[in-house]
Amino acid sequence: MITEKRHPKLNIDEVLSQFSSLCKLHSFEVNDMGDGRIFAYRNGGNKTYYISSGIHGDEPAGPLTILSMMHLNLYPKDVNVLLFPCLNVEGFKNGTRSYNGLDLNRDYKKEKSNKTELHKQIVNKFGPFDMSVCLHEDWESDGFYIYEQCDNISYANDIINTISKTFPINTHKTIDRHSVDRTGIIKPNKNKYKSNWPEAIWLWKLGCPQNYTIETPTETSLKDRVRVQMKACKLLMDLNKQ
Repeated sequence: MITEKRHPKLNIDEVLSQFSSLCKLHSFEVNDMGDGRIFAYRNGGNKTYYISSGIHGDEPAGPLTILSMMHLNLYPKDVNVLLFPCLNVEGFKNGTRSYNGLDLNRDYKKEKSNKTELHKQIVNKFGPFDMSVCLHEDWESDGFYIYEQCDNISYANDIINTISKTFPINTHKTIDRHSVDRTGIIKPNKNKYKSNWPEAIWLWKLGCPQNYTIETPTETSLKDRVRVQMKACKLLMDLNKQ
């Protein structure tokens, strides 16, 4: 039986401060959203990639992954890159998954929160996107898995095959109430979402042809989860550039 594993609260202000400083070193423009959140953008080519994390305040690997990739200068320079390192700053500060009791990752159709409304307004200024990656964690899972919503080429098998060499994969036939398409891969039908859209479904309906949600199990060490998320992000970008 998997039990929730607690980790020390992430100092999200320190993470975002380090991220902002590193952005300047790598020619990313950092923008203040006016509510404690930031985003970064770098213009580099014809393709545009979107990466976000921290929409749930109890999932620390995502913000650390975006920070670590900036530290290691892993974002490709020949594409446009839009980064949202933490979409729920208050959740991290308060130690809560939600924002004022609202799951922000179910607020992307008819938004109830001004946080979601502002995020959508900003995102709409930078599209269309060639690929989106949303970083998440799952305290109930015993392994890595991935959601894939795509209209053309699929990279999910490549991700699972690579991650499985060094990290456990969730092998259950049902994950988070979704039937798996293949081991560790969930492919939701966007037409089944009538309300309570997650961020990734909204990006798909916005016209982004390839959308991935990466899920790491919080039962494993935070260091390993960040390493795995970085590896998956890097591989997705490399595959899409080919």
